[in-house]
Amino acid sequence: MSADILTNKVVNVMPHYTPRSSELWLVFPSRQSIKPAARLLRDMLKEKTREILDKLIIKGVVDKTVFD
Repeated sequence: MSADILTNKVVNVMPHYTPRSSELWLVFPSRQSIKPAARLLRDMLKEKTREILDKLIIKGVVDKTVFD
């Protein structure tokens, strides 16, 4: 969806509406049982999410306070 927003393939029909920020959770049974592959997945999700949010902030779609 973010790619469509960034390339103007979708149109904001509610420009005065500001969505609430929310959290993305990745849940594991316990910290001790996190496998290296799961750690890599976690790190990749954090990195990609940050990249997408940065682009959406620059375009003005998301407010920069999303990281507060």
